[in-house]
Amino acid sequence: MALPLLVPIAIGLSGLYGAAKGVKAVCDSSEAKSINRTAQRIVEETEERIEAARVAANSALEDFGNKKYTCITGDLQRFIQVYARLKGVQLSATALKELSGPNSDMPTSVQELADKFSLLIESTKGLGTGALGGAMAAFGAYNGTMLLASAGTGTAISSLSGAAATNATLAWLGGGSLASGGLGVAGGTIVLGVMAAGPALLIFGSILGAKAQKSLADAKANLEQAQTYEESANLVITKLQGISDLTRLASDTLSNVRGRLRRSCKNLASYIDANGEQYSDYSLDGKKLVFTTVKYAQLLKALIDTPLLTEDGSIVEDAQPSIEAIRVALLENKDDD
Repeated sequence: MALPLLVPIAIGLSGLYGAAKGVKAVCDSSEAKSINRTAQRIVEETEERIEAARVAANSALEDFGNKKYTCITGDLQRFIQVYARLKGVQLSATALKELSGPNSDMPTSVQELADKFSLLIESTKGLGTGALGGAMAAFGAYNGTMLLASAGTGTAISSLSGAAATNATLAWLGGGSLASGGLGVAGGTIVLGVMAAGPALLIFGSILGAKAQKSLADAKANLEQAQTYEESANLVITKLQGISDLTRLASDTLSNVRGRLRRSCKNLASYIDANGEQYSDYSLDGKKLVFTTVKYAQLLKALIDTPLLTEDGSIVEDAQPSIEAIRVALLENKDDD
């Protein structure tokens, strides 16, 4: 007689067990959703940080490229005009060698220096402010001598644009984020050589695509991937910030040299007006002024000839030391103006 009484008890226990499982399933589902939201937030915020760093690096390179252009077509052209007025200038090869900056192709004469500048000016014709941003970014990233081979051929702009298009890092820097239809963060991290393609693409497909599965185990796996992505992205951001910092250093140094050259050219032009064009008739101060003007032009060429990025988009190892050497040279000659 006791057995029938156990049946409803067993049914009741089974119901409680089922209810408990249902409650647990609801809790797991809720926790999974919460974890997935956290994972998605991490990825979205990380993408925003990378995007900000990408834009900053690209902008710095473009600005530097534009500054190089105005420097070549303005300041260096003015130097050539003033220098062309002088007659019988003699600066020894030893003096010129002392003027040479890091990575500079040292001319054997002042005239050769002026000739190289003239060729550089010719090679930038048509580039101007209407050039594609990618071309200016390439001009900022690479050295000015890449233009010399195409001087007078009309291919300078296409060469620069081509360099930006074929260099994966420059293409990504100027190509926009994933949301804007560009190469995107996943492509950028591959380009910068920090993160493999698989994890990044998987994260964007599963989390940002809002297709993440609701199981607690999958949600935890998504969170782990998002955290790994964030850690790797920090390395990407550090690399992008390194590009921005180096470019700003080069840009600030260029501005400093340009200012020195402009003042020196102005002083030299006034000196020529007052004392004539024959170098041999100049006083020691006059000859020093010629020397100083040529020195700043040479430093400017050295800076233009210093590439910042390699073909694979990495920072050139000796770029910063080269720029710092130019800055030291400026400090050593601060009383020459």
